[in-house]
Amino acid sequence: MNKYAYLIQAHNNVNIFKELILNLSSNSDCDIYVHIDKKFDINPFKKIVLENNLLSNVFFIEDRVNIKWMGFSQVEASINLMKEAIKNKKYKYISLISGVDFPIQNLSNFHTFLDKNNDKEYISFWELNDRPDWLHKIQYYYPIDFIEIRNWKKNIFRLLFWGVFFAIRNFLPKRKFIPELIPFGGSSWWTLTNNSVEYILSIYKERKDIVKYYKYTHAPDEMFFQTILLNSKYKKQVFMISEYNKWQAQIKDTYMLDEKLFNLRYIDWSGREDQYPVILDERDYQTLLDSNCFFARKFSEEKSISLIEMLKKHINS
Repeated sequence: MNKYAYLIQAHNNVNIFKELILNLSSNSDCDIYVHIDKKFDINPFKKIVLENNLLSNVFFIEDRVNIKWMGFSQVEASINLMKEAIKNKKYKYISLISGVDFPIQNLSNFHTFLDKNNDKEYISFWELNDRPDWLHKIQYYYPIDFIEIRNWKKNIFRLLFWGVFFAIRNFLPKRKFIPELIPFGGSSWWTLTNNSVEYILSIYKERKDIVKYYKYTHAPDEMFFQTILLNSKYKKQVFMISEYNKWQAQIKDTYMLDEKLFNLRYIDWSGREDQYPVILDERDYQTLLDSNCFFARKFSEEKSISLIEMLKKHINS
């Protein structure tokens, strides 16, 4: 029987995490590895696993990272999860999700899909040159792990630093990108083969120049993995690569390809109620079912419990 690993980054919304863990762990072909942001108390999350007797396939990693939003620390948390997952086992596929994700379909459907589309890599991507508004992310030094950028207008020190930074950024010298590599970006969340995860970890260990470069970029968790895979032999295995190449050659000036086509996850970036991404609720139920995706985010305890109950009934029907 093929085995599948789910890597979860979580820090809040413990009740959403509980629903997610209960759903995933009910599948005997799954192992779940959990990283809890070092700033947060791990005990409420562990309590869920203990009370529901899930220790056989839910594992909390010990090498926890103090995650800074949009910093390289998010990459490090993912790397630590990947290391733990492949330490003693080989999985058919390894999926990175957040603690505020939830399945849209029964996991058996997802695993059947992965088996039928053997050896594909499911990661959203685009060349940064195709999205010029993203080029700043790699062109300037962003010391985000040292000076937090989240809510920078609400802290006097951050306001002074980032206020000056953004005012003068366009006048600063631009960084030269890593020779012989093409920069890519995309979503933080993916489903990859065991072999490609091993390859990413080898690059992380051996290519200190790549690691050093991305430590000072803006939201590297949305670029680091794409850049490694799309500059490797695994590029030809990336799902939708042929479609992207056609789009790039013919019609890229008209629209961007829909992100959910690449990584099988539904995320709403419409900005509804000034939320990026949108916190999903029962209004989104039919849209989720019609999306043909396997996972969705973002859910919250305040707004999404009713939707999760609806999805649970659908999944179990």
